Amino acid sequence: MKIVTQTFRQSASECGRKAAMELVERRWWVFALPLAAALVASLWDWRWIVAALALALVAYPFVLMMAYYSHALTPQGAMALLRRRVEIGDDGIDIIYEPVDDDRPAPAPQHISLADVRGYEDRGHSIAVSHAGGEVIIPVSALDRQSILDLTAFLSGLT
Repeated sequence: MKIVTQTFRQSASECGRKAAMELVERRWWVFALPLAAALVASLWDWRWIVAALALALVAYPFVLMMAYYSHALTPQGAMALLRRRVEIGDDGIDIIYEPVDDDRPAPAPQHISLADVRGYEDRGHSIAVSHAGGEVIIPVSALDRQSILDLTAFLSGLT
């Protein structure tokens, strides 16, 4: 059995979501402690609520935006935005990149063995396959209905 996607490109919002979630999962306490301290201090002075709102609505989105930029400037972030197709079969997962333009050739295909696959997550609009080197995000729009069912059944059998 072989499942082949249409050519797709990962959206920038998906890259931003990934970078923000990695930061929040690793450093959740950096976000929670100042916000909690401001909310506790607001019991004595209402102006601390304004400080907590400033943190939540101004400072934290700025930090998450910086996380997105730091992820986007890495080689993995740049590769995530290239057009590609994914072939999933019994021998593993192959990511085949397309050339950016006529002057630059396509990057070498990437192969992920099935032994390296750790699991998958159905995010509704995409399917994320976790492996030893990171994750492969496949948008649902790159698959037909039967391929989505085949892919989730195949990945369920692996984990």
